[in-house]
Amino acid sequence: MSESDAELVKQARKGDRTASDRLFRRYWKQIGVFIYQKLGPRGDWEDLLQDIFAKAYRSLKQLRHPERFGPWLYTIAGSACMDVLRAQMRRPDGGSIDDVSESLLSAPADESKLNGETLEAVRTAIGDLPDNYRVVINLRFLEGMSAKDIADFLGEPAGTIRNRIFRANRMLEEKLKEYF
Repeated sequence: MSESDAELVKQARKGDRTASDRLFRRYWKQIGVFIYQKLGPRGDWEDLLQDIFAKAYRSLKQLRHPERFGPWLYTIAGSACMDVLRAQMRRPDGGSIDDVSESLLSAPADESKLNGETLEAVRTAIGDLPDNYRVVINLRFLEGMSAKDIADFLGEPAGTIRNRIFRANRMLEEKLKEYF
């Protein structure tokens, strides 16, 4: 039987490197996809991924609720992505705001089925969702997680997650009705 995040966090806090390695391997791909969605195909996203996990490791003792490790890690990753985007906007050679918007809405999807205008509308609609809806949509459709898995991952009731998926789909349908 696989150990829970909370058990692994407790062991890692005591200095068990195997536990911290197992914990981070569990989330490596998911956080990598999350960063890719936010920043797009940049050369530095893998470095950022390593920085996020290093920060999480150093901050494990401050995590008040070990059972909420996953959402806490996503918060660290989201903040790190925003820092990168803010820094890019401040740089004179950092590109335009449109470049940043495009990278925020990048997603590893089968783009060949959608024309450019429709794809941009879908990206914009997903990007405009409130955070709690956007997270469940990304986990459900990009990560392929079930509502129950998302509920376990976020530490929330499965009914709440199913409701968010339903509402997010309705919001997207409303925003995209002219395209489909």
